[in-house]
Amino acid sequence: MKIATPTATLGIRGTTGVVDVPEGAAASSASNVNIKLYPDADGRVGHIEVNDRTSGTRLGAR
Repeated sequence: MKIATPTATLGIRGTTGVVDVPEGAAASSASNVNIKLYPDADGRVGHIEVNDRTSGTRLGAR
């Protein structure tokens, strides 16, 4: 799944998780994004990445 917001794009690949992007997050700041993944019923854990919508710079991944 891909979710586009006014400032970021989230790519979610086969997993369950939580993404917290604080107000004013920017690609130039470290530790902007908090990502927590949970195992699915089959025990597998997927991948979540958050990118700056304008520049495409990765804000966070897990």
